Amino acid sequence: MSESESTRKDFPDWENLYKSQSVETMPWYNERFDSDLERELDQRKIIANGKKFLDLGTGPATQAIWLVKRGFSVIGSDLSEAAINRTRKVYASEKNVNFIADDIVNTKLKSNEFDYIFDRGCFHHHHMHFIMAFVLLLKTVLICRRGLSFRPSQNLGLI
Repeated sequence: MSESESTRKDFPDWENLYKSQSVETMPWYNERFDSDLERELDQRKIIANGKKFLDLGTGPATQAIWLVKRGFSVIGSDLSEAAINRTRKVYASEKNVNFIADDIVNTKLKSNEFDYIFDRGCFHHHHMHFIMAFVLLLKTVLICRRGLSFRPSQNLGLI
């Protein structure tokens, strides 16, 4: 069993889900801007101003696109290659966004690459004994490691 497999709770086969189902039918699909994320950005007065976001577990990438519309440069990452292939096709003409298949536990992302991380889909899929290690791992890809805000009960994390 790999380190990735041992740190995650049981969860669906994302690859097959994204190959076999329309994303609009998935329970987490939300074409509107996530109200919690929007509120956090507004309350903290976070503006794009050249800032870079990681949309962790981007899935259908709707939140990545909303962040681009707000002026941010965005990388949407997901464990599922099928999800990433779909988003690349759907959003091929979008500027300031790129999509990569990546396992955050064994990430290929560079240290100090992002100003902010938005996670609405990964945090709650890890075992409790791994949560602090998960947070520390995420902090390594941040440029500034000051702010940390998680709302696991709402599956929202803005770091």
